[in-house]
Amino acid sequence: MRQIQVKADIACKPVAGVATSARLSTLSLAVSAALSLMAASPAQADAPITGVVIVPGSSAYNWSNGDLTVGSSGRLSGGSSGVYTDGSSLGTLSNSGYIGGTFAGIYNDKTLTAINNASGATISGGSYGIFTERGSTVGSLVNNGTIQAASNGFSGISNEGTITNFNNSSSGVITGGNSNAGIKNAGGRIGTLTNSGMIRGGDSPNGNYSHGIDNSSRSTIDTLNNNSGATIYGAHSGIYNYSANGTSLITELNNRGLITGTVAGIYNDDGGKITTLNNLSGGIISGGIINGDARSTATITVLNNAGLVTDDMTAIHVVRGTIGSLNNSGLITAVNAVVIESNATITTLTNAGTISGNIINNSNRVQTIFGGSGNVFGTLTGQNGSIGLITNTLSNWVFGGGNQLLTSNINVGSNSVINSAGVLQVNNQISVTGNYQQSAGATLNIGVGSSAIVNGDSTDSGYGRLIVSGNAVIDAGSSVALKKNGSYRFANGQRYLVLQAASAGSNYNEATLRYLADGYRGDITGSTIIDGSKLGLLLTLDGEIVNPANQANARTTLEGLYQYTGTDASLMNLFNAAAALATPADANRAGSQLGTSSSTFGVAGATDAIGAHVNGMVFNRLEGNTPNGTSAGSGLSGGDGISDKAAWGQVFGGRASADERDGVSGYHASYNGLLLGADAALNERWRAGGLFNYASTSVSNDGNNAGSYARVDTYGLTAYAAYQGEPWYVNMSASAMRSNVDAHRVLDFTGFSGTATGSYKGMQYTAAARVGYPINVNEMIVTPLAGLTYSSLRLDAYKETGGNGAALNVAASDTHSIKSDLGFKLERGYQTTYGVLKPMLQLLWRHEYSDTRLQSVANFAADISGATTFVTQGPTPVKDTGVLSLGATLLRSDKLTLSAAYTLEKGGGYTSQTGSLLARWRF
Repeated sequence: MRQIQVKADIACKPVAGVATSARLSTLSLAVSAALSLMAASPAQADAPITGVVIVPGSSAYNWSNGDLTVGSSGRLSGGSSGVYTDGSSLGTLSNSGYIGGTFAGIYNDKTLTAINNASGATISGGSYGIFTERGSTVGSLVNNGTIQAASNGFSGISNEGTITNFNNSSSGVITGGNSNAGIKNAGGRIGTLTNSGMIRGGDSPNGNYSHGIDNSSRSTIDTLNNNSGATIYGAHSGIYNYSANGTSLITELNNRGLITGTVAGIYNDDGGKITTLNNLSGGIISGGIINGDARSTATITVLNNAGLVTDDMTAIHVVRGTIGSLNNSGLITAVNAVVIESNATITTLTNAGTISGNIINNSNRVQTIFGGSGNVFGTLTGQNGSIGLITNTLSNWVFGGGNQLLTSNINVGSNSVINSAGVLQVNNQISVTGNYQQSAGATLNIGVGSSAIVNGDSTDSGYGRLIVSGNAVIDAGSSVALKKNGSYRFANGQRYLVLQAASAGSNYNEATLRYLADGYRGDITGSTIIDGSKLGLLLTLDGEIVNPANQANARTTLEGLYQYTGTDASLMNLFNAAAALATPADANRAGSQLGTSSSTFGVAGATDAIGAHVNGMVFNRLEGNTPNGTSAGSGLSGGDGISDKAAWGQVFGGRASADERDGVSGYHASYNGLLLGADAALNERWRAGGLFNYASTSVSNDGNNAGSYARVDTYGLTAYAAYQGEPWYVNMSASAMRSNVDAHRVLDFTGFSGTATGSYKGMQYTAAARVGYPINVNEMIVTPLAGLTYSSLRLDAYKETGGNGAALNVAASDTHSIKSDLGFKLERGYQTTYGVLKPMLQLLWRHEYSDTRLQSVANFAADISGATTFVTQGPTPVKDTGVLSLGATLLRSDKLTLSAAYTLEKGGGYTSQTGSLLARWRF
């Protein structure tokens, strides 16, 4: 037996076996309820009561008069309906407990003033939480608790009558069955429906009736408000508006919260009409908006979006029928942002926000789009910053008044894109498949970025332009303007190819157009250029170019660039960015990056460091065989012994760096490698041998060229020989080294960025000789040394790729060097338990006699005329350096010798340091 605490003013009919009176006590009411349960008839009373009510399992609680209040501990359940309205003058039903029924929690077919469901209270039914019959009226319905149908039931609330004011508060939850709606307005009328909480339809993915709110069968909702923080959800649709016959109407829909569904956020289906749909700031419609279906029409008179409309596939899909006015100041985004089918229309489309995704118009009606006003630009773009696509192949696409930023390609087939009265801005290369027309009152804005983008053919020009597959006509008096994006500066001599179309039928009226450029006070000239079958509109900022660079190489490089008169988009972008450089520092930096002198300086310097190490190693190896050292009691010569044959190997690694010199950026390099050699005594005086060397070098540029780098693999062969006099000796070597270079030249200055790459080979030849005269001084060998080295380096010609227009054709170059060494070496042998240990110190003064600078001749690869050729010079060679070598040799036996050495060369801003380990085997 279930009990419920009820406070009620109830008019009841007599029941057999139950006493009647004006006032029933709690006891008599309990007895009455118990007898009613046994009689299986509706619970009734004929006077206001307060007490415990026993509700029979097969009956409903009949409410026939006054107000009905269910306290927080009260429970009405067990009947087909928890409460059944059965009176002509009903007041307010207030529930703070639980009202439930197998069919409906509340079944209303009369007129009542209000239903108030308190926070924490529940109204629940097997089929419906609340069911209002046709012809019934509820003046006010306020839900702060839960109204629900069973999971296998129908709707949380089903209305076939009239609900004047309906408020679901922030704590309110209204839930339908798994395949049905949270609220179903089925032929009924709701005056104002305000949701601040949760209205939830079913979760079944196959539920065609799983809507948050289902307004169907010629129903009406005058005003539907979904407030901030509120949610309307359905596995099918958040809001579904439909009528197979007649019209289901939502007069005004205002969303500041979340409306979401899997098929659609809002589905205005057959016979549906929404007079005004306002998705306000902060509002989200997830799942998109669908209007109509393939069978019949639907209408949205005005759709205003200041929030977010989104979907995985299509944000706004007009299948059939009309959206009278679509006004977007927010974000509409999906793979297909807007789709208009063949039997559908968007009469007026205004975009002052962002439409992100493709736009498809499959109808044959001309589609006109209006933009933002004042300084506000609407944006048409692809998703995630990509270039979008507008497909409108059965009619013209018209840009009406207002401002639009176009970041989408347009396909109009054989029709035209018409810029009739607005401002159309393009910041990227945009293609138009079809024709282009621009009226006298319209403007084409060309956006020029503060840095070029290098991520694809359609975005790498650095500034906007239209590429039209058909013809293009610009009416006399129309405007073309160059607009700054960021810190870009317009300057004399810059040229911009802003439009290119088929020559046949095109007319730009270039002499009569109005030209503008932000911040530029000089004259701008428009001219046409012919490129095969294409006709281009070229804007030139008249005036002499000022070259502010004051470093020789930078100035020469820029002067070469300024000779360009062609129309390659990427090279023009580079030209324009360079022409805008205003200060010597900026110009020197750009000019240095545009040339190759810094790169070749680093490559040549690192190659020379490896060559110097190889020659130094050869001489030290030969001098280790001289028989003039102290024996330290070893019984061996003071060297590592004279043997007919020997093989040896050495590993080495080191670093080299050079400071900026003569306007050429410095570098720092690291290298490591391997030497393998063998030699033999020819007779008592002569010894000869050969070696193979390999080295891997990484060179990084500094200063203005920071970020540029090269990888160098070097392979070489060296032949060497020694003649032993009394006591003097002479050592000789000749080597050839091949270098494979992969260079990466990074450019990054205002208005431009890119990376040019090139691969080429180099060849270095070296011949060297050194004379020594060992002197034994108090068991120490002091050897005065004098040497001479000649080398030549040739770098092959190559062509760079990439670079966003900065790639170069680089001619072959070469340089020569003659260096002398003058110094001494100190050695002494010590007997140890491990063998004879011989430390060594060597100090040399190295002087360069040649002042030949490595010269580079290049031109920009996109310039087929060669007019951009320029010559740059490497730095003057360092005249004098000091070379310090420290080493130790351990003679383990007659067969094995181990050595370690460190060499430092420094002077004139140049430094190299090399460490090595050597093992030698005699046989």
